[in-house]
Amino acid sequence: MKHIRIAALCFLLCMALSPGALAAQEYVPDSFRAENINGVQRIVKTYTLPPDVDPGNLEEPPFAYDGFYYTWAYTTKEEVPFELTKEVTETQTVDTEKNDLEKILEALPSRIDYDDGEYSGFLSLDHTSLVTVVSSYTTKYTTVTDTKTFPGLASNDMSYIPMSSTKNGMVLPLTNVDWQVTATALVGDDLVPSQYQAVATYSASGAYQAAVGYVTTAEYKGTVTSSGIESMAGHRLYVYGIVGSQGDDGKPQRDDQILLLSDNPVTRLEIALMLFRLCGTNVIAADCPFSDVPDEYREAVGWLYASGVTHGISADRYGTDEITRVQFLTMLSRLLGWETSLTDQAWDEALFETELTALAKEQNMLPAGINTEIFTHGDAYLVLLALMEQAYPAFMTPVRPELSRPNQITLYVHSLQDAEEQIASALFYAPARLGVVFEDDCPDEDIDAFQRKYDLERAEYEGEIPFITIVSTAGGLHGNLSQWSERAFRFSFTSYAPAYLAYLDMRDWFRCFHDEQYSARLLEFWDKNLLGLIPEDAGDYAKAHAAHDLLVRLASYDHTEYQDIVYGDGSKRASAHSLTGFLENGVIVCDGYAKTFQWMLRCLGVESFLVYGKGSNDNHAWNKVKINGTWYNADVCWDDTESSETYFLKSDAFFQERQHTYTENYTTASFPSAQNYG
Repeated sequence: MKHIRIAALCFLLCMALSPGALAAQEYVPDSFRAENINGVQRIVKTYTLPPDVDPGNLEEPPFAYDGFYYTWAYTTKEEVPFELTKEVTETQTVDTEKNDLEKILEALPSRIDYDDGEYSGFLSLDHTSLVTVVSSYTTKYTTVTDTKTFPGLASNDMSYIPMSSTKNGMVLPLTNVDWQVTATALVGDDLVPSQYQAVATYSASGAYQAAVGYVTTAEYKGTVTSSGIESMAGHRLYVYGIVGSQGDDGKPQRDDQILLLSDNPVTRLEIALMLFRLCGTNVIAADCPFSDVPDEYREAVGWLYASGVTHGISADRYGTDEITRVQFLTMLSRLLGWETSLTDQAWDEALFETELTALAKEQNMLPAGINTEIFTHGDAYLVLLALMEQAYPAFMTPVRPELSRPNQITLYVHSLQDAEEQIASALFYAPARLGVVFEDDCPDEDIDAFQRKYDLERAEYEGEIPFITIVSTAGGLHGNLSQWSERAFRFSFTSYAPAYLAYLDMRDWFRCFHDEQYSARLLEFWDKNLLGLIPEDAGDYAKAHAAHDLLVRLASYDHTEYQDIVYGDGSKRASAHSLTGFLENGVIVCDGYAKTFQWMLRCLGVESFLVYGKGSNDNHAWNKVKINGTWYNADVCWDDTESSETYFLKSDAFFQERQHTYTENYTTASFPSAQNYG
């Protein structure tokens, strides 16, 4: 859960009284500004600090700067809540040969990705911001010509003709004169010219600078978000119509337009409305007896009162201020009928907090990520989603477009256990990146343990590789960890396992694929073949065996694709290597079998991953399957082609003895299969 930081301290240094005792060497200012106000020279330093830091620690000894001597004057403090969103402007440039707006716009993307490690989203091109200037010139040469006519000349005497002419600021010398007779006279018996016209040509060669390149500066603007699991829970409730977006005009909004303000404190009125939307519409509405409830909340509060969920803060007042966690849990305990030793007549907040928190955890109503200090919208979203899943699943009907995969989720954690619980919840949304920030109260040994478990590049790394069942194992492992600061880390999931994304896409509130037909085929297959295949309380072995037999029955090997790969020009049917090919016509090759089997197992609640290696010296793929905590090999492709269960849940040695070669060391080192099942 994000901490409600941040204290922005404006620390003013000017020519004043004596200095304080402590230096601010360990803090770096966000801004440093020297200014002169009404003849007083001063420096203003602005810091961003956690709220528990004493502003007195910022006081500095006297110092000299740019010809002035400064001593500390005073410090002001302003509480600024952490925002889930912020406005961002990014500048980009593009080079073009011509100052042609159409060509410039073709070269500029309409939007760009933004990610600074904490905030992410999209920025859109601001067309009004375009500024184009010449970036390069070339020297070109040209001949400048000027022609002048001189009529009515008595003779063809060159003295009538100027020897130069000026054009466009350039002096041109005379290069030619064309004399033309315009009149004649009779002299004796002969006609002779009596008047001339001269056409004079002036010309010269010159050089000039011509623009041959332009650079356009463009601004991209937008609102970016920092999402945690509480924000994702809010997005899911938004899909179900339980919560609304800030500025929602009733029209469907894109994911990047939904603004839930998850870190803002939540009020008693807002909780009443969310609870009413979630489950109150199932009962008869009642009058609201409280005078302090606005009209838009009266139906919801009336239902809460009639249902015994709230008694208000007095006989005629419900209370419209911020709600605490214990107040919310009290409402839940009444709504769900929890048996407690508590009575309203003996209200003791600490006693209620202890007993109701324990009950809520027993009922799985306090998911990872709940803030322990300030109860926020995000905390409410997490609890309401847990309430909806466990007590009111029948009401989980989408009324808005599905939620798409987030670019990044950032988790704020207090311990290794908290980190792992929140990571597990966050991966349910398949983010491209997952940030983990350890709060100041997290022990250093927990951070060290976190790195030992999740940093695959550490030399001393041992044990099972995290996320192996949800990331793609093709072309190397995915989900690498990078460290951004001493207490901040980020996973980059460059490629999820196709089976995992297919499993996530089947939920009615989430989309991983834009191919609606593919999504529909997944659901159709689930309804027709997997739903009811085996009892939900069946063991891992029974589930894996049922999926194995189902796949063998419905799939067949694509021998044509195999021949094309081994003896021809390469793959002619890419879908044969995927779950897509299985859903098309059931005709697939080895990795198509492995991916389909992994998807079936995931749907039935059994963990597995793909092994890429060799089979009879050809590239091959099969599965590792976890049965009751132990890993086994399963090659459904070879079982299908041999009409057997020879390769179902067997050891590494068994597979190696039968022409299976492991090309990735981790498949046997980190996930050993020591014996056959049974």
